[in-house]
Amino acid sequence: MSILNTVSYTWTTYRKLGNFPINSEHNANILPNGVIVYIGGIEQVFYGATFTLVNMHKIKLFNTNTLEWSRKNATGVEIDLRLYFSSVLSEL
Repeated sequence: MSILNTVSYTWTTYRKLGNFPINSEHNANILPNGVIVYIGGIEQVFYGATFTLVNMHKIKLFNTNTLEWSRKNATGVEIDLRLYFSSVLSEL
């Protein structure tokens, strides 16, 4: 993951993925608290494996303040697997 510091205009590369698969074609939104929410797309479970669609209920989070990954499971209506989509962040 490449991170742009918008104060100093410098790039850094964060390589630690932990036990999180490599994702692409996902959607990401950053919350006001600095957490990036990754939804959907495809993942590669381990190097050399084929790619599979990500369950939309399995949300991956990256905290830009602590540089740590976590997971959350969404509840509610089942949403079809997808990639190349958009989302909008809004407050309720």
